[in-house]
Amino acid sequence: MKKFLPFLLLIPLALLVFVSFLGCGTGGGGGGGPVATPYLYVVGESSREVFVLNPDDLSVEKLILLPTGGKGKWASLSPDGKRIYVSDNSAGKVYVINTETATYDKTITTTYANRGIGLNADGTLAVAGQYFNGIELLDTANDVSVTNVTLPLGAGAAFGVAQNPVNGNMYIANAGSGSNIYSYSIEASSLTLVSTIGSSAGKYSFDVVFPPGSDQYFVTRTNGWSAPGSVEVYNRTTDAVVKVIGGAGSTFPYKMTASPDGQKIYISNSDQNRIDIVDVQNPTAMDGHTFAFINSTAHTAVSPDSSKVYILADNATPKTVVIKADQALNVISSVELPSNLGNDGAIIYVP
Repeated sequence: MKKFLPFLLLIPLALLVFVSFLGCGTGGGGGGGPVATPYLYVVGESSREVFVLNPDDLSVEKLILLPTGGKGKWASLSPDGKRIYVSDNSAGKVYVINTETATYDKTITTTYANRGIGLNADGTLAVAGQYFNGIELLDTANDVSVTNVTLPLGAGAAFGVAQNPVNGNMYIANAGSGSNIYSYSIEASSLTLVSTIGSSAGKYSFDVVFPPGSDQYFVTRTNGWSAPGSVEVYNRTTDAVVKVIGGAGSTFPYKMTASPDGQKIYISNSDQNRIDIVDVQNPTAMDGHTFAFINSTAHTAVSPDSSKVYILADNATPKTVVIKADQALNVISSVELPSNLGNDGAIIYVP
């Protein structure tokens, strides 16, 4: 018996290693995963893949798979940081990812396919923007759809969604008929149109963002791929246009991310290898930065201390690329992911 004792003692250790290995693989509806430190979640466009990256060295820590047939698009983090809501642009679904276990959790069924998605301040309600079918109110406490509302001037094309901290209304960037910003009051059972906002007739609105601590909000506008795009600056209280700024060479300003310190906005440019920076306190120009090794930028994320910017892009391979840069967009490092996730997914920093 004594000669077998060392072997028997190794069995629990072997089992521990095996269980640990299982917890670090592909995430489904259950299982373990990274929970203790910050992570980047990279959502693929029209893909069921969600990569979990270490923000320090951009190493892939885990691959989460949405349900079979699922196709991610844009995404939004709950205010408490515990959930990511991923829209599906090809089906009436919103997927919920549990960030405490880094796993797919559940699916919320919606009336139509979705694109942009935004939550209210306490995370109990969300609004999903739908490409040609208005907007949908979601009860995130019970993970159910409450109602679908058609935008003015027809179905519209709702892209960016964000809540105005001043009045509590949800603002919808519309790239369809009218191309305005729509303000909706949000209640547990209803969305009610309050006002139509906009100054650039014929220019499509793609995103709206409210930088922390600022009395202004920002909207990306474009005429298409040929004419110069712009960013409109509005007063949060009156919804009046403060100014319109542009950047030479920026034809399609698209998705925006405000730094947590409220000092800068980072703007991706659809089908361009360019990110623009706007100074929130003095928004006079779009400061453009190009990256020679990529084809186009999609979305950005910013670290909680505002010192690092993470850029989701694609290259000529084609593969999806994640770039880590400082706040002035000087490249620190980059990584090519093992899949081509398209150029219009999402990247979320979970602190």
